[in-house]
Amino acid sequence: MRPLRGVKKTLQLVKTAISRPAERADNPYATHVPVLIGLASLLNVRRVVEYGSGEYSTLTFLNRSAFPGLVELRSLENDAEWFAKIARRVGEDPRVEMIHVDGLMSLVAPDVDMSGCDLVFLDDSTNVDERASTIRAVAAKRLDSTVTIIHDYEMLEYRRAAGAFKNRFNFNSLNPNTGIVWNNAPIDVHKLRSLNKLIKQHSGCLHPSDVNGWIRVLKH
Repeated sequence: MRPLRGVKKTLQLVKTAISRPAERADNPYATHVPVLIGLASLLNVRRVVEYGSGEYSTLTFLNRSAFPGLVELRSLENDAEWFAKIARRVGEDPRVEMIHVDGLMSLVAPDVDMSGCDLVFLDDSTNVDERASTIRAVAAKRLDSTVTIIHDYEMLEYRRAAGAFKNRFNFNSLNPNTGIVWNNAPIDVHKLRSLNKLIKQHSGCLHPSDVNGWIRVLKH
C-alpha cells in the first residue's frame, strides 16, 4: 500500500501547484486592465456603467484605442475627493457622465437604469461589505444581455454576492482576480479561457497598468 500512498501524495502536490494563486501584483488596483481591454475585442461595448471611478477603469474605457465603440460611460463615485480627481482627468469628454453619489453605492444602484448597458463594472468602496452589497443590488436587477465585471473576485464575499447570476468566469491570471458574470449575454467561454491564458502568458513582461502594451498584445 505504500506505493499507492506515494502516488496519492504526488497527485496532491501537483494539484496544489496547479491551483496555487498568482502572486499578488505590485499594483493591485490595475489587474482588471488587461481583462477590460481583452473583453473590448470580444464584445461590442458601446454603453458602460461603472460603480467606482478609477484611473485604471474610467480612463481605460475612454481610451479610444481600447474601446473604439464606446459612446456612453456613466461613472458613479461616492468619495468626493477621488471623484474630483478623476473628473479633472476626464476633462470635457462628451461620452462620460461623472456622477457623485452621496452615501452608499448599494442604495442608489437599484435606481440606476442599466437595461441598455453592454458592460457594468464593479470596483466601488474600500469596504468589503459595502461592495458586496453593491454586487447584490446589481445582481438583483436580473440584467439579461449585460456583462458585469467584478474586481477582486478572489474574495469569497464577492463571489457569493454574485450568486444570482446564471454564469460566471474568473480571470485568475493576475491577482487580484477579475470576475465576469452574466445571465443571457452571448459569451463564448472558450474565448474567455483563451484570453485568460494570453494574459498569463504576457503578465511577466507587461505591467497590469500598461494600457498601450496590452492593447498591442490583445487587440490584433
